[in-house]
Amino acid sequence: MKATNSDGEIRPCLSHFKFYIGQTGHKEDNPLLDFNRLKDGSELGFEFTISGLDRILTNDNNISLIILYYERVGQVGFKVNNLWGIHLDKEDMKNSYKTYRLTLAKTYLDLAERQYDMYLNYPLVKIMAFQGQLDVNALDENTLSHWMTWSQHNELLCVKIPMIPKVED
Repeated sequence: MKATNSDGEIRPCLSHFKFYIGQTGHKEDNPLLDFNRLKDGSELGFEFTISGLDRILTNDNNISLIILYYERVGQVGFKVNNLWGIHLDKEDMKNSYKTYRLTLAKTYLDLAERQYDMYLNYPLVKIMAFQGQLDVNALDENTLSHWMTWSQHNELLCVKIPMIPKVED
């Protein structure tokens, strides 16, 4: 399935986003300001709010959000870790905003073996908006590669996640 860049007319606004840690038996960091607090077994989560939904007028008045969690892997390229699709229908589009909360990953100390350096090796999150309903299961490898490699007109957010966990001896 080829998904093209969307028109600016259907683009909502990202009015809020934050990372959080959910840890069993530990105080939850919400919002997460210090990524050094990631421990073995921590759940790294992401909360965001999309605004201006009631001001977007499309033919069928529905859009899809794609959330892509991926990594830059040295000079090799990119690796998809997870992909979510959220469909907003007519009823959702009547609201002025909508907030979502996702668990991106469960953190294990083997991440330290990946040696994130925030230059050539780092994780990212990207949020994009598309007109109509988009089936994430029908996306092909070329489309995903294009989304990870280049900025998109329909991109609401693309952010590096500053995860450089320390190895505990």
